[in-house]
Order: sequence, then structure tokens, then C-alpha cells
Amino acid sequence: MANLLTTLRLILTAPIVILILEDRLAPASFLILIGGLTDWFDGNFARKGDKSNFGKLYDPVVDKIFSLSIFIALVGIDKVDAVPVIFLTVRELLISLFRSLAAEKGIIMEASILGKIKAFLEFASLFLITADIRGGEIALWLAIAFAYISAGDYLLTYLRYREKPTPEK
Repeated sequence: MANLLTTLRLILTAPIVILILEDRLAPASFLILIGGLTDWFDGNFARKGDKSNFGKLYDPVVDKIFSLSIFIALVGIDKVDAVPVIFLTVRELLISLFRSLAAEKGIIMEASILGKIKAFLEFASLFLITADIRGGEIALWLAIAFAYISAGDYLLTYLRYREKPTPEK
């Protein structure tokens, strides 16, 4: 069930981006809210059931596609400055690198609580910005702060894993 909700969030990305580029922000904000809820529910389902390695990797990748695509669309219509989106994109690419290197050693790096707070703040900022509610930019900069704090945490986790030998295949 968790992976189905994650897939729904992935599918929602294209219509949200199209709505934003057509300057139809109210329906986009509603779909962003739905996307945020799918993230919350899929996390709850994953915690209650077996977490597959696929799901541990799939969910954060879909979160990146969802949030970065929407932020880029918002840059395209001048609702968000490009600088914070660049900061988020660089962080996401670095985290993907750490996760890939850890996976090469047979270790799956799950999202940390700091990463989950970052994701919540990203969803909140996307919703607030598209719904034209104050606080969206503040939530975005808080997301960036948590993005880099959690990146430091992922780096430390990766460095601990790096020292472990690669399992025999």
C-alpha cells in the first residue's frame, strides 16, 4: 500500500506542474496537499508493515521528483527565487550520491528524522506558496536549513558505512 501511495504522488507531479505553469495555483495547491498526505500515509503504512528495500529507496526519490519539479515550475512563473531551489537540488544530488555509495556496500540508508522534517517543510512551503498564504518563503528557508543539517547527518552515516567491508556477492 505504501508504494501505491508513493506512486500516486509521482503521478500527481505532472498535473501539478502543468497547473502551475498555466498559473492555476489554487488547484495546484489542492493537489500538493493531496501529495503531502500521501507522503504522510505511506510513511505510516511503511512503519506498520514490512519496509521493503525498494520502498526505502523509492519514496525519497519520488519525494525529490515531486518537490523539485514543483519548485522549478514555481521558479518558471517567478513565484520562487532560483537560489533556494538550487540549494535544495544540490543537497538532493549529494544525498543520492551518499545513498548510492552505501547501497553499493549493501546498505540501505533510510530517511532520518531530520530528512523527514525537511520533507515536511518542503511540502508546507509548496502548499503555502501556491495557496498564496504567508509563511511559504520562511518554510522554504527552514527546509533548506534542515536539508543541510540532515545532509551532514547523512554524510556521517555514509562515512560510518564506508568503513564496513562490502558483502560478498
